[in-house]
Amino acid sequence: MMLRRTAGRGQGPASYPPCVVLFDVRMDLIRGFGSDEFSQALESWRWIGIEGKTLLFCSPFGDVSLRAADGIWWLDTVEGTLTRRWAHSEELKAALRTT
Repeated sequence: MMLRRTAGRGQGPASYPPCVVLFDVRMDLIRGFGSDEFSQALESWRWIGIEGKTLLFCSPFGDVSLRAADGIWWLDTVEGTLTRRWAHSEELKAALRTT
C-alpha cells in the first residue's frame, strides 16, 4: 500500500490509512561465553572478591552471575557491587522465570 498526500482536497494526516510496523524484539536475556572470554572480561573485577566463584552467565547489560559454595552471586558492573542474591540455583531459576 502506498501513502500519498491529498493536499488540496481538504483531507489531512488523520485520513491516511493506518501504518503498522512490527519489530521482532526478542532478546536473549542470558548470555554465555567461553571460560577464556569470561576470565579476560573479569580480570579488572578481581578486587571485588570473585575468587573461588564459578562463572554462570552474563546479562545483556554486562552483569555477571557466579556460583559459589554458599550460593549464587550477582556482580553488578554498573554499581560495582558483588552480592549473594540466591541461596541455591533453584531460587535463581525461579527468579529468571518471573522476569
